[in-house]
Amino acid sequence: MRKIILSTLLLSLQLSIIADNKPTFFYGGNIGLAFGDVDYVELSPMIGSQISQNLSVGGQLTYRNTDDDRGSQPLESTDLGAALFSRFHVAPSIFLEANYEYMDRETDQNGTSRSNSFSSFLIGGGISSPVGSPFMTYLSALYNVNYDDDDSPYNDPWSIRFGIGINFH
Repeated sequence: MRKIILSTLLLSLQLSIIADNKPTFFYGGNIGLAFGDVDYVELSPMIGSQISQNLSVGGQLTYRNTDDDRGSQPLESTDLGAALFSRFHVAPSIFLEANYEYMDRETDQNGTSRSNSFSSFLIGGGISSPVGSPFMTYLSALYNVNYDDDDSPYNDPWSIRFGIGINFH
């Protein structure tokens, strides 16, 4: 009888620990719009999971369309990509971040189409802040460690990102 009671207590304790450590999911992303000589539309939904008190991981998809009429030959490009990221909170509002990003770019200039693929590994850090339950904002500065000025979807090795997330359990 004693073994049954002890086993039941241990099982209850294990179930309680598992229930208390359920991962917290969050989603959000970025939306970008610009109109004028350069028309720009970006949609980048994100979803992730806080797998421990300090560590979260997730993924993001990106669609970006740019029409640039500044030069003598208009340029249109469409980017489709995916990224995996991890964030480690060193303090409640400060995190370190690492991203792996794959981007496919289709360009069309004067009827000539071209397709390129890019892989980027970005590292950096940022800050996050709750804006009232369940919303949060984040700002990060990431450096592309394999940036190539001649072969990149970005104009600069630094990427500054701002977004809004929604936490849910």
